[in-house]
Amino acid sequence: MRNKESAPPAYHPRRAGRVIIGAIVGVSILAAGFLAGMAANWNRPPSILAPPPASPVVAVSQRQYDDAQLVGLQLQTGPDRALQSPRDGRLTSFGCVVGALLHSGESDASINGIPTVNLATSHPLWRDIHPGAKGADVTDVSRELVRLGYLGSPTDTADTSFRDAWTKLAKHLGVPVATDGTVALDSVIWLPEDGVGVLSCEIAVGDQVVVGKHLAQLVPTITEAQLASNLTADSHVLVIGQDEFTLSSDGAITGQADLSRLARLADVQQAIEPGGTMQVVGTYKLAQPMLVDVVPPGSVVVHADGTACVVGDGVPRPVQIVGSQLGQTFVVFDGPAPQQVSLDPGSVCG
Repeated sequence: MRNKESAPPAYHPRRAGRVIIGAIVGVSILAAGFLAGMAANWNRPPSILAPPPASPVVAVSQRQYDDAQLVGLQLQTGPDRALQSPRDGRLTSFGCVVGALLHSGESDASINGIPTVNLATSHPLWRDIHPGAKGADVTDVSRELVRLGYLGSPTDTADTSFRDAWTKLAKHLGVPVATDGTVALDSVIWLPEDGVGVLSCEIAVGDQVVVGKHLAQLVPTITEAQLASNLTADSHVLVIGQDEFTLSSDGAITGQADLSRLARLADVQQAIEPGGTMQVVGTYKLAQPMLVDVVPPGSVVVHADGTACVVGDGVPRPVQIVGSQLGQTFVVFDGPAPQQVSLDPGSVCG
């Protein structure tokens, strides 16, 4: 015998209405709660967009500081100088190159096929130096022979060691020399200093020359080299290219050795040639870099008297400001530096 299938519940309109109303009420309550939550946070941006809280302190760091800055060096020069022929004849070889340096103890020119000797002495030679001769010119030549490594010590007399040294140098360059070792005036091209620069070449191979004929214009001596800015030495040096120069107390390069070295630099030769600017740019910096502490500019209070203060590790600390760069202030503390400084030092430092 089969069971009767159960009949679906009867539909009651009143009961269905109560269910629909309850659902609407529940949704309304949830919506009200959601809107209330949104209202409570309406003015609060999402955490991903909110700026980070401002830090009241910043850590102190350290770095090497050399106070490097570009400056101009104003130049003044002496009279024009020239390389002169020591004898008459035809120029048969000439190694003149503008910008090149002429060195003592070398040969750059031949006249009538006979090489000459470059010789840098305090004063130009004015006579042949025969055996036994004495004088300042002998002393000058002997000092240069010592510097070139041909003579052991300077002398004011053209003795045997002097004549032997000259003979060795002359033979090394292929320059004819008398059997007695006489220094012949017409074999020597005088250089005002070793390593003097060539400003211009005035003559070419094949030209006829006479004694005193200008073979080349030489870079003039620099008589004054002064910083164009109102700066002093103050433990600073000046660097031009790869060369470093000490400065006098008023910011000048002094001393003939340094001025001669300065004149050999390509930038300087360009500046002092005819029509040049008479000024060259260099880097003015501390001779010895110093270790400084780095703090934000906003952490430093500068008083009317020029003193400065920061709040370091919660304590007011006097500092000396030595420089600044790209939003950083370089200071030196009297004693160990703090770990951190306040970004709001005004209330403590005054």
